[in-house]
Amino acid sequence: MRGSEFQIGFVVRGEKRMQGKLLILDDNERVFESLEINFRQFGFNCVWAANGAEALRLARDCRLLAAIIDLSLQDEDGVDVMRRLFAVQSDMPAIVITGFGSFADAVRATKLGAYDFLAKPLNFDKLNEVRAENDRQRRHCGCRRRK
Repeated sequence: MRGSEFQIGFVVRGEKRMQGKLLILDDNERVFESLEINFRQFGFNCVWAANGAEALRLARDCRLLAAIIDLSLQDEDGVDVMRRLFAVQSDMPAIVITGFGSFADAVRATKLGAYDFLAKPLNFDKLNEVRAENDRQRRHCGCRRRK
């Protein structure tokens, strides 16, 4: 992983253009729907995966701008899935979300390359702050993600 940023778009002639999809990995479809509504207003095309196998298939089949990954999936650990996603798309930034996370989980996720770790219920203002800050940092240094 290189840098510490979470860029999920680029600017062309002052206009935000997307060049891929935002993956939302959560076994709860309502979480996906809520996040999709939030990110659609910024021009993002969101795709949903309910498990690691679906997420990996999407990562192999299309360019992912970034991923929002639930830590506690039904039968697997979201951070383990994140590591496998990074093996497919090494420059894809990720935010890990959870309703049951601990400080140790947050440390583990960020050490393995997550840009940030957010608790559910998600505060969309905070999520959008993280997105905007990452875009600013990305433009400043041209980096991708933490090591």
